[in-house]
Amino acid sequence: MRSQDSGDGVDRRLLDPAFEILEQHGFDVILVNAREAKQVPGRKSDVSDAEWLQRLHEYGLLRASFRPTGEIATLRSYLRQRERLLDAAATHIQHMQKALTEMNLQLHHVVTDVTGATGLRIMRALVAGERDPDKLGTYRDPHCKASAETLRAALVGNDREEHVFALAQASQGGRVR
Repeated sequence: MRSQDSGDGVDRRLLDPAFEILEQHGFDVILVNAREAKQVPGRKSDVSDAEWLQRLHEYGLLRASFRPTGEIATLRSYLRQRERLLDAAATHIQHMQKALTEMNLQLHHVVTDVTGATGLRIMRALVAGERDPDKLGTYRDPHCKASAETLRAALVGNDREEHVFALAQASQGGRVR
C-alpha cells in the first residue's frame, strides 16, 4: 500500500476527515506542501507554526495543494476501495492456487481461470471431501476447453488434510464474484 505521507510525517488519510468537517462548517481549508512552507523565510517553531502559517496564508505566500472536491473525491474513494478489494481477492486466489499446487493438482494448467465456473465447482467439491478424479471431472463446465480426460489427469494428486484446510480458508476469503 502506498504511503500518503504529507512530507511532514502526517498521513493525509488522517487529515481528510478534519478537512471535510471544517469545510462543512464554512471554513476555507487548504492543504499546503510542508516543503514549500519551510522555504518561506521567517520564524517557524513548533510553538508558533499555526500563527505563522496563518499569516503566510493571509499574505498569499502559501500555495494550496490539490484536494479533489465533491464527486471527484467520492469517485476516488470508491476506486481506492475497489482496488483494495481486488488486491485482497488476488491474494486469496494466490493462496488457493498454492494449496492446489501443494496438493499436486494441476488445475491451473487445464482451466483458464481457477475462479471460473469449473475451478470453483471443483474446489468446493474438494473442500466438501470429494477426492475421486472421475467425480471431480464431472464438475467440468460445458464451455471448458479442456477435455474430460485432461481434466481428470490434472486432478490426480495428494490430498493431505492441511492443504484442503488451506484451500477452504482461501476460498472463503477469496470470493470474487
